[in-house]
Amino acid sequence: MQGLGAKLLAEQVAPVEAMGYVLGGVIAGSVIELIMGIFLKPLKRFFPPLVVGAVLITIGIKLLTTGATYFVGGAGAKDIGAGKYWLVGGIVLLVIVLLNHFATGMLKATAILIGIVVGYIVAAFSGMVNFDTVTSAAWFSVPMPFMIKPLFRSDIIFPFFAVYVVAGLETMGNANGITISAFGREATAEEISGGIISDAVSCAFAGVFNVLPNTAFGQNVGIIAMTKVINRFCIAIGAIVLILAGLFPKIGAIFNAMPNCVMGGAVITVFAMIFLNGVKMVLKEGLDDRNSLILAITLGLGFGVGNLSDSVKENFPAALHFIFAEPVAAVCIVSVLACIFLRPDTTKKATEK
Repeated sequence: MQGLGAKLLAEQVAPVEAMGYVLGGVIAGSVIELIMGIFLKPLKRFFPPLVVGAVLITIGIKLLTTGATYFVGGAGAKDIGAGKYWLVGGIVLLVIVLLNHFATGMLKATAILIGIVVGYIVAAFSGMVNFDTVTSAAWFSVPMPFMIKPLFRSDIIFPFFAVYVVAGLETMGNANGITISAFGREATAEEISGGIISDAVSCAFAGVFNVLPNTAFGQNVGIIAMTKVINRFCIAIGAIVLILAGLFPKIGAIFNAMPNCVMGGAVITVFAMIFLNGVKMVLKEGLDDRNSLILAITLGLGFGVGNLSDSVKENFPAALHFIFAEPVAAVCIVSVLACIFLRPDTTKKATEK
């Protein structure tokens, strides 16, 4: 996204016009993810448990760093790592751990929410919350479509295609993380397909309403792993809260004013559960010589090189930029190729199951 903005800026495109091209890419690119979701069922055989497990491990490792950064104040904090952040984050974490260990029923199920509320209150009394944005926010506002007219250019759209393929692969990993955490099984082709299609449609919808695309929020997978709560009613309630935050900007401003350390205290252990679910999935498949080799190639080449995207852009053909642009996508693609070439028979058996 930053690269596209820099490109448009170099061309001296007006900010509103530049945003129009970005929104055009958001809307057009979502078509690729939509197609990916529709035709997922015949493609699922290329994603055996070993691939899914490796992707979950990668997502977990990425989120561990994110959670730890939140815990100590967030990347944007000028005094990141200050003692006040450790204190508030530690209080949130302590409340969640105690409720999960000693409480039952609703108290245990809402441990994360209670921890966040307690941390928010402590942070507010410690002078860490700036309520100026809440005061200045409007009471009511209705988002209007096409306030910024989408514009379309092929050289802007094609990079979005790659971004949406990556988003689809990450959605696939998150879907499996949810079903493994809640039900102890892999996600079905229909479940993954529905998730990817929903992500594509919501991203296009975001572009219509003048904002940047959504993405699968992998952090929530860890919350499901901890609470074991998963049903449509909860998802609907969450959607209603988001709609209210959009219609009533003061609600959104209250959420936005919450210090990063509060969220960090809530998610620092939650993110680790995504990593552990990936490990469980890999161990369930077994670590014989071939599986170990596949996993070594996947994490070594996919995750390792995927974290060196700048070097890849400087030294490799453009076709490889997409593959190694982001660790999650790199791990998924390398793992799929390794499974195809190193153990096609086992991959076929996993598919038949």
